[in-house]
Amino acid sequence: MRILIFSSYKDAWNSVRPEAEMFIEMVKLGHEVTIMTQGDADYVARFRDNGIKVIDAYPSKKICWTTIKTLRAELRAHPYDIVYAMNSKTIPNAAFACIGFKRTKLVTYRGTVGGLYRHDPTAYLTHLHPRVDGISCVAQAVTDDVKQRVWRHKDRVVTIYK
Repeated sequence: MRILIFSSYKDAWNSVRPEAEMFIEMVKLGHEVTIMTQGDADYVARFRDNGIKVIDAYPSKKICWTTIKTLRAELRAHPYDIVYAMNSKTIPNAAFACIGFKRTKLVTYRGTVGGLYRHDPTAYLTHLHPRVDGISCVAQAVTDDVKQRVWRHKDRVVTIYK
């Protein structure tokens, strides 16, 4: 399976390590993983040492045309099965970039309860964006909360513990 991860790794190692090591293990299981992140993040060297392709691209804001163009170019060059967007800056950029790539499934990550409302227009830039195919939540309470907010496909909201 070809997976593109879109996240930030410019934080303390103890906070990014669980997520990063999960993707390194995916490579060891035989999946082809590419990570779009800041090129100067400390974890980039470890990714490359473990056979992960790293693309130096990270959005400067919620909708960053340069980042969307970079992601679209990568999706055109290589047919990815999954794009996994991990935070509030990467999700809207990935959602707009994935429009038109029907083969690619867009999965988002949700780590908190609350703050996601149907009446909030900005929610449709992230987890409620029509292009989102699935949402992985960090805990059952988060999953229960998100399932109350999505319009349809509640079965596509799942809990994956770190």
